[in-house]
Amino acid sequence: MSNLELFERPETEEIHMIAGWRQWADGGATSSGLPEYLINTLGARKIGHIKPDGLYLFQTPVSQFLFRPRVKFEDGYRVELEGPRNDVYYWDNGKQGLVIFIGDEPHMNVERYAEAFFEIATELKVKQIVSTGGVYAIVPFDKERNLTCTYSLPGMKADMLEFSVSRSGYEGPVSIGSYLNDRAEALGLKYFSWYAFVPMYDLSRVTQQQQ
Repeated sequence: MSNLELFERPETEEIHMIAGWRQWADGGATSSGLPEYLINTLGARKIGHIKPDGLYLFQTPVSQFLFRPRVKFEDGYRVELEGPRNDVYYWDNGKQGLVIFIGDEPHMNVERYAEAFFEIATELKVKQIVSTGGVYAIVPFDKERNLTCTYSLPGMKADMLEFSVSRSGYEGPVSIGSYLNDRAEALGLKYFSWYAFVPMYDLSRVTQQQQ
């Protein structure tokens, strides 16, 4: 059974999709901030979500706070319970549509998560998907910074040359965006990611001066 639940299946001439996550590669809230900004600025409406069943840990023996959902009580009554969310929003201008996805990187069963994520694209006939990420690095805050890209299909290399981005040569632990890049190729889908370097500040000297 799929984890995806769509309340609406809008149809326009051409639909693109942008995705971001509250994740490991979310330096400066680059990955999560852009989708949220677009949702608020465009007034996009929620049309579905990926259900969290089987995708997240509740707790581990070494962590009491990292994984658990957050709850809020007022006068003994539960007024809010916030757990992992993976929401699908939509906006269009009458001819072109934009699917905006904002989610939480899964803890486990990533194949099931990927299946639900790409089901969004197939159900809504998305032409191509772009995801965003941010990585903390030793870069100046007052200078222009380089963007790197990755892409799912070899033929997309020429498309990337049209933008002022470098092609990534990264090798190391995978983020959800990079994992989905691999799965997109297996499905023959156009998927690319842009990663921004975010200034990493050393505040130790400030702390020492204050002491």
